[in-house]
This record gives sequence, C-alpha cells and structure tokens, in this order.
Amino acid sequence: MNIQTRVIYKCFILLFFTLVFGCKEKQNSLSVFNDTFDSFLTKSVIDIRYNTPPSFEEYKDGLSKKAVLIRPDSISKLKLFVVQTSSGAYLARYKNYLPEDYKNIIKNSSTEISYVPEETTVFSNHNFEVKIIEEKDIKSFKRSEEFSGNNVGGVFYFSKMIINKEHNKAMVYVSWFKEKLNGNSSIILFKREKENWVIDDVVAISVS
Repeated sequence: MNIQTRVIYKCFILLFFTLVFGCKEKQNSLSVFNDTFDSFLTKSVIDIRYNTPPSFEEYKDGLSKKAVLIRPDSISKLKLFVVQTSSGAYLARYKNYLPEDYKNIIKNSSTEISYVPEETTVFSNHNFEVKIIEEKDIKSFKRSEEFSGNNVGGVFYFSKMIINKEHNKAMVYVSWFKEKLNGNSSIILFKREKENWVIDDVVAISVS
C-alpha cells in the first residue's frame, strides 16, 4: 500500500467515524428532547392568565381559589420561545448543587450535545405554542412585536446538554426570562428508564 493510498484510507476511516458519531449525537439529542420537553413545560410553566383571584364568597370564608389545571378553550395558547445556546459552562459552574452521581458526569469525559435538536423549529401541545429562536437573533427578536402582549410567556435558554458514557443520564442548564426581575434558572436532570428518557429532578439555581 503506497503513501497516497494510506492517506486516502485514513481519511475514509476518519470520515466514517465522524458520520457515525454525528448521527448518534443527533439521535440522542432528539430522543431526550422528544421524551421530556412536553413534561418539562407542563411542570415548569405557570400560566398566570387564568390564575383568577378568589370570589367574594371564597374570600369571606377564608378559602383560597383553586388553581385551574386545564387551559380554558377561550384563552389562546401561551407563546413561549426557546434558544439553544452554544455554551455548556453553566453545568460545571453549578456542579456543587448537583447530586453526587450527576457531579461525576461532569468530572468524567462525557459527551456535550444540544438539548434542542437542530431541525426543530416549532413545538406545540394543548397549552403551549413554542418557537425556536437562533441565539444570534434573540436580541433583535425581543424588540419585535411578536415578543409583546399578554399571550407571551417568555424565553427559555438551554445550555448544551451533557450525557454520560453509558447514555443513561444527562443534564442541561435552563434559564427563563420574561422581563427584568422576572426570571429563574435551574438544572434539569434526566435519566433513562428502559427505552425512554424521563426528568429525574429539577435543581433550582436562582430566582429574580
């Protein structure tokens, strides 16, 4: 085998492993997102548009108004916006907040991938309408008319997701922003149960 043939062969092998790794990376990202994003929204987002105050009778009797768990059909879906950032540094910064088994994921050489799959641009369920915004466009988007109004629930920023070597645990840092002094941040811990990913826990980091 001459030198030129060896070079071509090595390049082919390198390209092959790059493609295989890239496909597996995308598959993991899509799997975690599809299995957990709906659950994340349901558990994390409070739609204050239909948190009505107690009636006079309820107030007089000292009863608190029960929260409405199902969105009335007369109210439009809450609009949410999501940004997949290019940084994974937040997880290392707040690792002391994490359980020991998740700290080890950061210590070991784990894979860093996007939580929001590249091809995902929109998401919708009964309560929420979600649009994915490019990280570079978010500043101008916040000044747009689309980001104003009572039906807008704010922006979620997701860091890069870290997944362990065994591909059965992962985590992502997420922050939510609506306006100044109205936001929070947390780390979502995922685990794989049989064939599906689930939210193991949500670790609160900050509230403003």
